[in-house]
Amino acid sequence: MSNDISVPKLKGECKQCGICCKAIMIQYSPEEINEIAEYSSEGSDAKFIKENWELITKEEALEINSYLEEWFKLPHNKQFHQYKCKKLDYTTNKCTIRDTRPRVCEGFPWYDKDPVRNEPLYSPDCGYQIDIKEEVTPCKDTPSK
Repeated sequence: MSNDISVPKLKGECKQCGICCKAIMIQYSPEEINEIAEYSSEGSDAKFIKENWELITKEEALEINSYLEEWFKLPHNKQFHQYKCKKLDYTTNKCTIRDTRPRVCEGFPWYDKDPVRNEPLYSPDCGYQIDIKEEVTPCKDTPSK
């Protein structure tokens, strides 16, 4: 979790559906985040996550976004933890700190990598789907919540 992320130029744009903030998937457990945050500077991604992301169960994540069922089947995704962000306005699906959000949020979905993945994004309606190479299969349907 570094703040040294360079965001690539994208064709897509956020449609503010909120799905990526309602069921966030990362490899770090709450204990690992707490440990990283303890040694991180103010304004770090780890401190933001510790203070603003709430752990949710796999079942809750699947209720929010049924596509994650396919995502969980990918071998490297088995060790991920699910969170939701307290800074999302769940009525409007808009980030309440959009202009000052940390790099962990601003860099989604590509962070410092080229917009190519060997897996689709969280939602078939994600505005960043356009940035994925054509050979990647689009996501299955996602419930609107």
